[in-house]
Amino acid sequence: MIALLAVLLAQAGAGPIRFGPQAPLPPEWVQPGSGSRATFINVKACIPSPTGCLFAVGDGVADDTAAIQAALDAVAAGSTVTLPQGSYVLSGVGTELLKISKPLVLRGAGMTNTFLLVKSTVGASTDVIRLVGTAKMEGIVLADFDIAPQSGTPGRHAINVDTTNFAIDRLIIERLYISPLGGKGIISTNPTPITNGFFTSTIRDNTIFGGILLQNAGDTIVIANNVITGLNTGVDASFVLGALNMTIRENNITSTGAFIHLGSAASQVRIIYNEFEGTAGDTGSNGAKIDIDCASGGNICKHVEFAGNLLSPVGAGLNGIRVNNAKHTNIHDNTFSRVSGTFDILTTANASNTNIGWNRYDPEPDTLVANGLSDSGATTWYRANDLDTGVELLKNVKIGSGGTTISNSARGLLNVGAPAAIGPGVCATIATITVTAPAGTECQYGIPGVAALSYYCAISALNTCVVNGCNPAAAGNVTPTAGNYVCRAMSP
Repeated sequence: MIALLAVLLAQAGAGPIRFGPQAPLPPEWVQPGSGSRATFINVKACIPSPTGCLFAVGDGVADDTAAIQAALDAVAAGSTVTLPQGSYVLSGVGTELLKISKPLVLRGAGMTNTFLLVKSTVGASTDVIRLVGTAKMEGIVLADFDIAPQSGTPGRHAINVDTTNFAIDRLIIERLYISPLGGKGIISTNPTPITNGFFTSTIRDNTIFGGILLQNAGDTIVIANNVITGLNTGVDASFVLGALNMTIRENNITSTGAFIHLGSAASQVRIIYNEFEGTAGDTGSNGAKIDIDCASGGNICKHVEFAGNLLSPVGAGLNGIRVNNAKHTNIHDNTFSRVSGTFDILTTANASNTNIGWNRYDPEPDTLVANGLSDSGATTWYRANDLDTGVELLKNVKIGSGGTTISNSARGLLNVGAPAAIGPGVCATIATITVTAPAGTECQYGIPGVAALSYYCAISALNTCVVNGCNPAAAGNVTPTAGNYVCRAMSP
């Protein structure tokens, strides 16, 4: 009776209470049966421990690290630990402040209601929460609380999904607000790597400063409906060989590094319906805000889709999308808005079978302002990228040695050329450009004002302009313009 009364007083706000080892545990925290463990713990109520009961305070002053860790240790796998409204101060040294080593639910009272406050004294090598098991763990849920510093940017990563020895799957991280700390917002570590170390998991509906870093990730990870911001790369992911099906969708990403960087072995990654907003001073990755940059050999990227996204101005000197060591990349139905002097899409000589089409350009009238595509890859398809006006469908497009096929369904002027004079000696490296357009389309190619690079082609009955290297093919209906070769359709 005395023990139960003490619990009720603690729940009513009477402050922390410690029981001696002889005090019985309240029955609501104990499963039937000898030696059974709690399945539900409110950290402000009784937390079973070897010395009796512990209580977290949540007043923003008292250190609640030991009490919360005791709750995480006391519950059985599959249980729930709740963090009622309050501010829980965390401190300590070592690898982490809180360790979760079994499948459980850690749930607060919602953003702006439950805070885990990291003391300013926490060192730069200590994570706030680390998930690490003694066996494979399935079904952890972290939800409805904030992780924030008391002051400064203490600690290292907010959440570390550590799969160094055992896999973690069916993890859900949702409705968290992760403020800036000393490292990443969320990181997964898999250094060995083990196959499918971190897989079949969801990160959704969070605000995340510091970005998400997934190292040697596995299959079927969803990152959705988050606000991702801060000084690091927004989403930085590499994969174990053979991993498939990551989806990055409907996020707002304003990170000052790259918005997204895909590393080794990315395969069947879908980046869809996101809004990417850049600012002056952004750094990017390899000169781009979206960097599809896989390793060579068997670890190249395959079947990456970038679709339905808004890519806002990315800052002077930064390209929108870079494709390197990648095969069968599909970039379509996006809206680009960028500063002059950069490319919306840049494919390197290590990219092949890139499909680019049906993209739009903002502001209206949906035309490229400066340089749209820098293509050095092998076999690039470029399709109808201005459906509204049919004017200047491509402008100042740099075509590399891999060759490019351009197909447009709208009538108008199609201008294809390099952003600057490349010199006659480089002409031999430019591969075939094939353009298909409807009757009435005027195709202009080459570098305006550079007469030495002028070359011409004729249009066929199918309205196809074909240019082979820099070899002039003046014939039929050809009208040279200073520095350009021009093909005109016979019918209006």
